[in-house]
Amino acid sequence: MKMDNVPRLSLGLLLGCLTMTCQDPGATNRVAQVGDRAITIAQYKAFYADLPKRLRSKKPEIEGHREQLQSLIDKELLLLEATATGLDRDPVFVRQQRKFLDRSIVGQFNRELLVNIEVNEDELRAFFVETGRNRELVLQFLKFPSRQEALQALEQIRAGANFAHFRRDDAKLSPLLRNLEGKFVPRDRIHPALQGVIFSLKLNEVSEPLRFGNTGVLAKVTAERSVPFADYADSEGLHSLFREWKFPRERERRLQELAQKYRPTAATDGLKRFFQEAEAAGWDGISREVVLYEYSGGTITTGRLLDQLANRGKAGVDLSDTS
Repeated sequence: MKMDNVPRLSLGLLLGCLTMTCQDPGATNRVAQVGDRAITIAQYKAFYADLPKRLRSKKPEIEGHREQLQSLIDKELLLLEATATGLDRDPVFVRQQRKFLDRSIVGQFNRELLVNIEVNEDELRAFFVETGRNRELVLQFLKFPSRQEALQALEQIRAGANFAHFRRDDAKLSPLLRNLEGKFVPRDRIHPALQGVIFSLKLNEVSEPLRFGNTGVLAKVTAERSVPFADYADSEGLHSLFREWKFPRERERRLQELAQKYRPTAATDGLKRFFQEAEAAGWDGISREVVLYEYSGGTITTGRLLDQLANRGKAGVDLSDTS
């Protein structure tokens, strides 16, 4: 349905309601009809509210809403055509949609689980110490053209050679390392990939070579000082880091609870048939409806497994390999 078929008076009423957030109780809620689907004021308002600002029309109020309503009508027309041509039943499309839905649901589950992790002060204090956030370090760095040369220098340093002896003017440190050198730095100023290595070092200890492209870098702790837990105990940043640190264990605990709740059980006959069909004819010879696992409230079929493998880029895996 095109905008020319929408009475101008009705559109004006619609836009008045949208922009003034009022509605004549006696006015119709329908502003457009696309096939057997009606578009209501409420649906348009929801559609408009969900649009990112960068996608909203730049035209003045009425003309802008006219254009935006037309885009919603166009979307409905495309949906009608896609359904009529069977796109919604295409196996590849259905699999991709299921993948998107699975990721969305699991992602939302993980986000809610993360936010709801309780922050216990004793655990938080232990985390603060265990991850080295109770220390600030002064560091020195040496850069070498290769990891092998860094290893050779490290061997000599551990045998008694002076760390500074290997400092070369032509081996310039990156801005990242220069900004860390010669001052007290907390753990969270260090790149996450290096935090564990550097904050495991004791005073005057030199690290194994750190990789920076093809070069090798040695780090040495030249001074340290303690950081009181009380300075960070109420920090939202520390609480957030703690939740992320605890999340894998909390997720595993939750999965164990779900396993007890839904009791997944292997369907022996189904698994046997699956491997027999895979060995005989590969992917194309597998019946998609065979049940592989059962749980309280449902089943996992071969079709579901095949879709998961395809979504993860493993469509060429040997399905007859039981391991």
